[in-house]
Amino acid sequence: MRKIKAKKKITRKEIKKPDQFITTTTKIYNYVKEHKKPIIFGSAAILLVIILIYGIFFIKEKRLITASSMLYKAELAMNSEIEGSEYSEETAKILKEVMERYSGNVYGNRARYMLARYMIKHNRYEPAEELLMFFKDNPEKVDVYLLSSALETLGWLLERKGDYLSAGNIYVMITELEPNPLGVKPYEDAGRCFEKIGRFEEAIRIYNEAIAKYSRTSRTIPIVGRLKKIYLSLQK
Repeated sequence: MRKIKAKKKITRKEIKKPDQFITTTTKIYNYVKEHKKPIIFGSAAILLVIILIYGIFFIKEKRLITASSMLYKAELAMNSEIEGSEYSEETAKILKEVMERYSGNVYGNRARYMLARYMIKHNRYEPAEELLMFFKDNPEKVDVYLLSSALETLGWLLERKGDYLSAGNIYVMITELEPNPLGVKPYEDAGRCFEKIGRFEEAIRIYNEAIAKYSRTSRTIPIVGRLKKIYLSLQK
């Protein structure tokens, strides 16, 4: 027959031993009671920081929404203009406001580029060039895709007034972007500008760079043709 083990008797000492949960709770209560003021001030400070962070985030989001809305309004006005219509001071004012209020961020940069394009559309080339020079001088502050478009437009303006050296250097800037969203085109534009002022060595260098980088595409065919013409002209 299997023996049944007797249950272990609980001693008086064990019965009197305080419960661990009750003891811990009591200690916490006493600590809170003892340090009531510092805990209240600390909690208030944490809450204040949370409120401040949320407030800053809310204000920032509201600013960006406002900027986006203003740009959309200006874009609608520009797109709805009839061909040959006069320069709108109101449209330009909206773009200037966004550009100044959000200078250095994506909306400010976009407004600057839009304003420059709008001025070019209405033959205001000098102020457009001044606006676009910002992109040349502050490339690190601009998204690479917007930067390439802005520099290309600036290069076109400089070509238009016959400053081929400056235009060529602007196009070279585009070729050095990582990534270069415009591919072969700025190489061809830069080389063409250097050719016009007789800087054939620079033109050959930039054309060869394009061929080496984009040799697998058909887009380099015009560049190869330009290179042949240079070599033929130099042999005469």
